[in-house]
Amino acid sequence: MNEQTYRVLVQYLDALTVSDHYSSTQKAKIHRISSHYILQNNLLYRRIQNGFKRVILHKQIESIFYHLHQDLNAAHLEIDAVFEKVKEHYYWPQMFEDIKNYINICDTYQRRGSQQRVEPLIPIKVYIIVAMDYFTKWPEAKAIENIHAETVAKFIYEEIIYKLCENYQTKHRLTSPYRPQTNGMVECFNRTLGETKKHSTTGFTSFYLVYRRQVTLPIDLKLPNIQEKDEQNPLLARLYRLIENLETDRQEVIDIIDREQQKQKEQHNQQRISVKLKIGDKVLVE
Repeated sequence: MNEQTYRVLVQYLDALTVSDHYSSTQKAKIHRISSHYILQNNLLYRRIQNGFKRVILHKQIESIFYHLHQDLNAAHLEIDAVFEKVKEHYYWPQMFEDIKNYINICDTYQRRGSQQRVEPLIPIKVYIIVAMDYFTKWPEAKAIENIHAETVAKFIYEEIIYKLCENYQTKHRLTSPYRPQTNGMVECFNRTLGETKKHSTTGFTSFYLVYRRQVTLPIDLKLPNIQEKDEQNPLLARLYRLIENLETDRQEVIDIIDREQQKQKEQHNQQRISVKLKIGDKVLVE
Protein backbone atom coordinates (compact mmCIF):
# COMPACT_ATOMS: atom_id res chain seq x y z
CA MET A 1 0.00 0.00 0.00
CA ASN A 2 1.31 3.46 -0.80
CA GLU A 3 2.27 5.57 2.18
CA GLN A 4 -0.25 8.35 1.58
CA THR A 5 -3.26 6.00 1.57
CA TYR A 6 -1.86 4.27 4.66
CA ARG A 7 -1.56 7.56 6.57
CA VAL A 8 -5.06 8.69 5.56
CA LEU A 9 -6.62 5.43 6.77
CA VAL A 10 -4.67 5.55 10.03
CA GLN A 11 -5.79 9.14 10.64
CA TYR A 12 -9.43 8.34 9.86
CA LEU A 13 -9.55 5.21 12.04
CA ASP A 14 -7.80 7.00 14.89
CA ALA A 15 -9.75 10.29 14.94
CA LEU A 16 -12.58 9.78 12.38
CA THR A 17 -11.35 12.84 10.49
CA VAL A 18 -10.09 13.43 6.96
CA SER A 19 -8.03 16.37 5.78
CA ASP A 20 -10.10 19.23 4.32
CA HIS A 21 -8.19 19.26 1.03
CA TYR A 22 -9.98 16.01 0.04
CA SER A 23 -13.23 16.36 -1.92
CA SER A 24 -16.53 15.00 -0.63
CA THR A 25 -16.26 12.11 -3.11
CA GLN A 26 -12.80 11.21 -1.85
CA LYS A 27 -13.95 11.43 1.76
CA ALA A 28 -16.84 9.09 1.00
CA LYS A 29 -14.43 6.62 -0.59
CA ILE A 30 -12.12 6.74 2.46
CA HIS A 31 -15.10 6.15 4.75
CA ARG A 32 -16.18 3.18 2.61
CA ILE A 33 -12.84 1.38 2.40
CA SER A 34 -12.01 2.05 6.06
CA SER A 35 -14.57 -0.59 7.03
CA HIS A 36 -12.08 -3.22 5.78
CA TYR A 37 -9.36 -2.12 8.22
CA ILE A 38 -8.69 -1.72 11.93
CA LEU A 39 -6.02 0.21 13.82
CA GLN A 40 -4.01 -1.33 16.64
CA ASN A 41 -0.84 0.07 18.23
CA ASN A 42 -0.83 2.67 15.44
CA LEU A 43 -0.50 -0.11 12.85
CA LEU A 44 -3.03 -0.82 10.10
CA TYR A 45 -4.58 -4.28 9.70
CA ARG A 46 -6.80 -5.66 6.96
CA ARG A 47 -9.96 -7.50 8.01
CA ILE A 48 -10.26 -11.03 6.60
CA GLN A 49 -12.76 -13.81 7.18
CA ASN A 50 -10.96 -15.38 10.13
CA GLY A 51 -8.94 -12.53 11.58
CA PHE A 52 -6.63 -9.71 10.51
CA LYS A 53 -3.51 -9.32 8.37
CA ARG A 54 -0.98 -6.54 8.79
CA VAL A 55 -0.98 -4.01 5.96
CA ILE A 56 2.45 -3.60 4.39
CA LEU A 57 3.90 -0.42 2.88
CA HIS A 58 5.72 -0.50 -0.45
CA LYS A 59 9.05 0.20 1.26
CA GLN A 60 8.62 -2.91 3.45
CA ILE A 61 7.89 -5.34 0.62
CA GLU A 62 11.53 -5.83 -0.39
CA SER A 63 12.48 -6.99 3.10
CA ILE A 64 9.65 -9.53 3.14
CA PHE A 65 10.59 -10.91 -0.27
CA TYR A 66 14.23 -11.27 0.77
CA HIS A 67 13.44 -13.19 3.97
CA LEU A 68 10.89 -15.48 2.31
CA HIS A 69 12.71 -16.12 -0.97
CA GLN A 70 16.39 -15.22 -1.03
CA ASP A 71 17.50 -15.74 2.55
CA LEU A 72 19.66 -18.83 3.22
CA ASN A 73 16.69 -20.42 5.00
CA ALA A 74 14.17 -19.53 2.30
CA ALA A 75 15.22 -22.10 -0.36
CA HIS A 76 14.18 -19.89 -3.32
CA LEU A 77 10.67 -21.36 -3.37
CA GLU A 78 8.37 -21.00 -6.35
CA ILE A 79 5.80 -18.22 -6.76
CA ASP A 80 2.77 -20.02 -5.31
CA ALA A 81 4.68 -21.23 -2.24
CA VAL A 82 5.95 -17.73 -1.41
CA PHE A 83 2.50 -16.25 -2.02
CA GLU A 84 0.88 -18.73 0.40
CA LYS A 85 3.42 -17.83 3.08
CA VAL A 86 3.02 -14.09 2.61
CA LYS A 87 -0.77 -14.04 2.59
CA GLU A 88 -0.89 -15.96 5.88
CA HIS A 89 0.63 -12.94 7.62
CA TYR A 90 0.41 -9.78 5.48
CA TYR A 91 -1.70 -7.83 3.02
CA TRP A 92 -1.13 -5.24 0.34
CA PRO A 93 -2.86 -4.64 -3.03
CA GLN A 94 -1.63 -6.68 -6.03
CA MET A 95 0.38 -8.94 -3.72
CA PHE A 96 0.50 -11.93 -6.09
CA GLU A 97 1.67 -9.85 -9.05
CA ASP A 98 4.44 -8.26 -6.97
CA ILE A 99 5.63 -11.70 -5.82
CA LYS A 100 5.50 -13.06 -9.36
CA ASN A 101 7.52 -10.17 -10.77
CA TYR A 102 10.10 -10.38 -7.97
CA ILE A 103 10.72 -14.12 -8.36
CA ASN A 104 10.75 -14.02 -12.16
CA ILE A 105 13.75 -11.68 -12.07
CA CYS A 106 15.56 -13.61 -9.33
CA ASP A 107 18.77 -14.83 -10.95
CA THR A 108 19.29 -17.70 -8.49
CA TYR A 109 15.74 -18.96 -8.97
CA GLN A 110 16.12 -18.95 -12.75
CA ARG A 111 19.45 -20.81 -12.58
CA ARG A 112 18.55 -23.16 -9.74
CA GLY A 113 18.88 -26.21 -11.94
CA SER A 114 22.63 -25.65 -12.25
CA GLN A 115 23.19 -23.44 -9.24
CA GLN A 116 26.44 -24.05 -7.41
CA ARG A 117 26.71 -22.79 -3.85
CA VAL A 118 29.83 -20.72 -3.17
CA GLU A 119 29.45 -20.57 0.60
CA PRO A 120 31.82 -22.78 2.60
CA LEU A 121 30.19 -25.98 3.78
CA ILE A 122 29.88 -26.51 7.51
CA PRO A 123 29.83 -30.20 8.40
CA ILE A 124 27.02 -31.08 10.79
CA LYS A 125 25.49 -34.54 10.60
CA VAL A 126 25.46 -37.22 7.94
CA TYR A 127 21.82 -38.31 7.81
CA ILE A 128 18.35 -36.87 8.42
CA ILE A 129 15.72 -39.26 9.74
CA VAL A 130 12.07 -38.42 9.07
CA ALA A 131 8.78 -39.70 10.51
CA MET A 132 5.40 -38.35 9.39
CA ASP A 133 1.80 -38.32 10.61
CA TYR A 134 -0.35 -39.44 7.68
CA PHE A 135 -3.34 -37.30 8.71
CA THR A 136 -1.92 -33.84 9.42
CA LYS A 137 1.23 -34.48 7.29
CA TRP A 138 3.24 -33.24 10.28
CA PRO A 139 6.89 -34.38 10.06
CA GLU A 140 9.37 -35.04 12.81
CA ALA A 141 12.92 -34.75 11.45
CA LYS A 142 16.27 -34.93 13.17
CA ALA A 143 19.90 -34.91 12.04
CA ILE A 144 21.77 -38.03 13.15
CA GLU A 145 25.40 -39.05 12.89
CA ASN A 146 24.77 -42.61 11.67
CA ILE A 147 21.99 -45.03 10.75
CA HIS A 148 22.80 -47.68 13.31
CA ALA A 149 19.85 -49.50 14.82
CA GLU A 150 20.52 -47.97 18.23
CA THR A 151 20.43 -44.43 16.81
CA VAL A 152 17.19 -45.01 14.90
CA ALA A 153 15.56 -46.70 17.89
CA LYS A 154 16.53 -43.76 20.09
CA PHE A 155 14.89 -41.35 17.65
CA ILE A 156 11.69 -43.39 17.54
CA TYR A 157 11.51 -43.60 21.30
CA GLU A 158 12.41 -39.99 22.12
CA GLU A 159 10.62 -38.18 19.27
CA ILE A 160 7.58 -40.40 18.73
CA ILE A 161 6.77 -43.01 21.37
CA TYR A 162 7.74 -40.79 24.28
CA LYS A 163 5.52 -37.99 22.96
CA LEU A 164 2.50 -40.21 22.53
CA CYS A 165 0.23 -41.71 25.15
CA GLU A 166 -0.86 -45.33 25.18
CA ASN A 167 -4.45 -44.12 25.18
CA TYR A 168 -4.06 -43.05 21.53
CA GLN A 169 -3.67 -46.73 20.54
CA THR A 170 -1.17 -45.76 17.88
CA LYS A 171 -0.40 -48.53 15.39
CA HIS A 172 3.17 -48.80 14.16
CA ARG A 173 3.19 -49.88 10.51
CA LEU A 174 6.48 -50.98 9.00
CA THR A 175 7.70 -50.29 5.47
CA SER A 176 10.14 -52.33 3.45
CA PRO A 177 13.77 -51.28 3.93
CA TYR A 178 15.51 -49.71 0.91
CA ARG A 179 12.14 -49.43 -0.83
CA PRO A 180 11.20 -45.72 -0.66
CA GLN A 181 8.08 -46.26 -2.80
CA THR A 182 6.38 -47.96 0.17
CA ASN A 183 6.69 -44.75 2.19
CA GLY A 184 5.95 -42.22 -0.49
CA MET A 185 4.62 -39.43 1.76
CA VAL A 186 7.86 -39.26 3.74
CA GLU A 187 9.85 -39.32 0.51
CA CYS A 188 7.81 -36.36 -0.77
CA PHE A 189 8.60 -34.52 2.45
CA ASN A 190 12.30 -35.22 1.94
CA ARG A 191 12.10 -33.03 -1.16
CA THR A 192 10.85 -30.03 0.77
CA LEU A 193 11.75 -30.74 4.41
CA GLY A 194 9.49 -28.02 5.74
CA GLU A 195 6.22 -27.84 7.61
CA THR A 196 5.37 -24.20 6.83
CA LYS A 197 4.53 -24.83 3.19
CA LYS A 198 0.88 -25.53 2.36
CA HIS A 199 0.37 -29.22 1.57
CA SER A 200 -1.14 -29.86 -1.86
CA THR A 201 -3.50 -32.55 -0.55
CA THR A 202 -4.87 -31.06 2.69
CA GLY A 203 -4.86 -27.39 1.66
CA PHE A 204 -3.32 -26.47 5.03
CA THR A 205 0.21 -26.21 6.37
CA SER A 206 1.28 -29.09 8.60
CA PHE A 207 2.11 -26.57 11.33
CA TYR A 208 -1.46 -25.26 11.36
CA LEU A 209 -3.03 -28.72 11.56
CA VAL A 210 -0.85 -29.62 14.55
CA TYR A 211 -0.80 -26.30 16.49
CA ARG A 212 -4.02 -24.68 15.17
CA ARG A 213 -2.27 -21.43 14.35
CA GLN A 214 0.02 -20.11 11.64
CA VAL A 215 3.74 -20.38 12.19
CA THR A 216 5.70 -17.29 13.27
CA LEU A 217 8.25 -16.51 10.56
CA PRO A 218 11.62 -14.81 11.13
CA ILE A 219 10.37 -11.75 9.25
CA ASP A 220 7.60 -11.40 11.86
CA LEU A 221 10.25 -10.38 14.38
CA LYS A 222 10.95 -7.31 12.25
CA LEU A 223 7.35 -6.72 11.16
CA PRO A 224 5.28 -7.92 14.13
CA ASN A 225 1.73 -8.96 13.36
CA ILE A 226 -1.43 -8.31 15.30
CA GLN A 227 -1.57 -9.25 18.96
CA GLU A 228 -4.57 -10.59 20.80
CA LYS A 229 -6.35 -7.74 22.53
CA ASP A 230 -8.74 -7.47 25.43
CA GLU A 231 -7.96 -10.97 26.67
CA GLN A 232 -7.62 -11.27 30.43
CA ASN A 233 -6.72 -14.95 30.09
CA PRO A 234 -4.90 -15.64 26.79
CA LEU A 235 -4.54 -19.34 27.59
CA LEU A 236 -8.28 -19.73 28.12
CA ALA A 237 -9.03 -17.74 24.95
CA ARG A 238 -6.64 -20.00 23.03
CA LEU A 239 -8.46 -23.07 24.39
CA TYR A 240 -11.83 -21.69 23.29
CA ARG A 241 -10.53 -21.12 19.75
CA LEU A 242 -9.19 -24.67 19.60
CA ILE A 243 -12.50 -26.12 20.72
CA GLU A 244 -14.43 -23.97 18.26
CA ASN A 245 -12.32 -24.69 15.15
CA LEU A 246 -10.68 -28.06 15.78
CA GLU A 247 -13.38 -30.44 14.57
CA THR A 248 -14.45 -28.19 11.70
CA ASP A 249 -10.91 -27.94 10.30
CA ARG A 250 -10.24 -31.66 10.75
CA GLN A 251 -13.47 -32.65 9.01
CA GLU A 252 -12.59 -30.28 6.16
CA VAL A 253 -9.17 -31.95 5.87
CA ILE A 254 -10.79 -35.41 5.83
CA ASP A 255 -13.12 -34.34 3.02
CA ILE A 256 -10.25 -32.82 1.05
CA ILE A 257 -8.10 -35.94 1.47
CA ASP A 258 -10.97 -38.17 0.29
CA ARG A 259 -11.46 -36.05 -2.83
CA GLU A 260 -7.74 -35.89 -3.59
CA GLN A 261 -7.28 -39.63 -3.10
CA GLN A 262 -10.18 -40.37 -5.44
CA LYS A 263 -8.74 -37.95 -8.00
CA GLN A 264 -5.29 -39.55 -7.75
CA LYS A 265 -6.83 -43.01 -8.04
CA GLU A 266 -8.67 -42.06 -11.23
CA GLN A 267 -5.56 -40.48 -12.74
CA HIS A 268 -3.47 -43.51 -11.81
CA ASN A 269 -6.01 -45.96 -13.29
CA GLN A 270 -6.20 -44.00 -16.53
CA GLN A 271 -2.43 -44.25 -16.91
CA ARG A 272 -2.24 -47.91 -15.87
CA ILE A 273 -4.98 -49.55 -17.94
CA SER A 274 -4.03 -53.20 -18.29
CA VAL A 275 -3.56 -54.50 -21.81
CA LYS A 276 -5.97 -57.34 -22.55
CA LEU A 277 -4.11 -60.36 -23.80
CA LYS A 278 -5.41 -62.92 -26.25
CA ILE A 279 -4.42 -66.53 -26.71
CA GLY A 280 -1.30 -66.63 -28.84
CA ASP A 281 0.01 -63.16 -27.87
CA LYS A 282 3.71 -63.01 -27.06
CA VAL A 283 4.67 -61.80 -23.61
CA LEU A 284 7.98 -61.18 -21.90
CA VAL A 285 8.71 -63.65 -19.11
CA GLU A 286 11.40 -62.74 -16.62
